[in-house]
Amino acid sequence: MAYQQVKDIVGILKAKHRQIRDALESPRSRTKSAKVALLLEGLRKDEQELQLMLGDAQKNGERQVLETWLQYVPDEELQATVKKIQFTEHMTIEQVIEEKMKFDLAMLEFLDHNIRETSIPKVEEFFTSLREYVRSRAAKHAWATREDHSDSELPQVEL
Repeated sequence: MAYQQVKDIVGILKAKHRQIRDALESPRSRTKSAKVALLLEGLRKDEQELQLMLGDAQKNGERQVLETWLQYVPDEELQATVKKIQFTEHMTIEQVIEEKMKFDLAMLEFLDHNIRETSIPKVEEFFTSLREYVRSRAAKHAWATREDHSDSELPQVEL
């Protein structure tokens, strides 16, 4: 059975957000739709902020929590989701949002799994805090996008 420290799990999350941020960059610079470019830029910035927040948690979090060893929970489902997500310059706003929501849901499930699997209250609190931060940002962004594009068929997802 493999084990990993909490700080390493945070590193995995940080790397996944970097992958999504990078995936958003190329289509953003090539799209012909100003609305899609604006949406992609907003999502890219959001991913960058989350990545920075995770980096800060990794560096400045409570040492006792970050250095806690946990039975490693493979992030295979999260990796598979990230591999499947592709952003292109030809995507509609709805398609961009749908792909981003898939990533957000996979990230939340990964955090939920870590919360369920730990029996250490401070570690559970740490992952719960990260989950709520990710959930609130995803929900805020989803609502702002829906308001901007109320005439479109955006996916209905509960975070």
